[in-house]
Amino acid sequence: MEKIDARKQSREELLARRQQVIRLYEEKVPVMKIVEASGLSWPAVNAAIKHYTAGGESALKPAQRGRKLGTGRSLTEEQENELRNIFYTKRPWQLGIRGSSRKLFLWNRDAVMQLIEQKCGVRLSVRCVAKYLERWGFSSMKRHQQPKELCSKHVKKWLDENYEKIGERAKIENAGIYWINKKSVDTIKKPTSENNSRSPKLSLIYVISNKGKEHWMFIKGKYTQDKQIKFLKALINGLNKHVILIRDDFKYYSGKQVVDWVFDNKNKIELHPTRQPKTKKYVIYDKRPCLDSNMSND
Repeated sequence: MEKIDARKQSREELLARRQQVIRLYEEKVPVMKIVEASGLSWPAVNAAIKHYTAGGESALKPAQRGRKLGTGRSLTEEQENELRNIFYTKRPWQLGIRGSSRKLFLWNRDAVMQLIEQKCGVRLSVRCVAKYLERWGFSSMKRHQQPKELCSKHVKKWLDENYEKIGERAKIENAGIYWINKKSVDTIKKPTSENNSRSPKLSLIYVISNKGKEHWMFIKGKYTQDKQIKFLKALINGLNKHVILIRDDFKYYSGKQVVDWVFDNKNKIELHPTRQPKTKKYVIYDKRPCLDSNMSND
């Protein structure tokens, strides 16, 4: 039988081969006959028998291949913790980080690349930065997930009836469509230095465009109306276009203080949907029941 290179076998295939070796071994088949029957080399057969003799069948499972966790990374654990603490407490403009033509008021992938180069002297690729953000829990969605999937059933229903019209208007007006959401601290990996019960809870507030570009910031404690306005201000200050913002539910951005602020800045931002479900109550942003009088709001 042609010899099999164990290094080229999947872990599942190698485990099956080793189990075959042990069955033959327990049947008192000579080792060289086992080598011939299994297709494995003598050292591989001998190693399987040694593993089994020392630790039983559980010891036959091949070890995880590849680098050990944490090896091969561009940043040390200390550098990663330092960077995450900066994200929790600072915003890009406070560190002199700029976009191509203006200050960056919210974090995004480009700002993270600049921060890493500034603090660690390392210029990482976009792909590498994306992997770090995913590892830290800063990615807003799972891979292949669409923003609409995070919306409540009421917002999804509204989108089914109105999104096509909003999309057409955004193209005509050269406006940007962004989806806003809030990620609780329970799903975010915090540095160990932050893990104590007396620390205020952190939340990740973010928007994502239809092209997948994300802008985000952390807030401590309760997400009050003042903090909601703070985020919306940072968003429109950092984007050079009219913002059409789609919320995921009605928990936030419906308070009077926020509503008044959105109305005062209606030339820069609008928030959808405007009607709360069940009560049929409108959130007035434009001194009208709806921002777009031609649109359905049910």
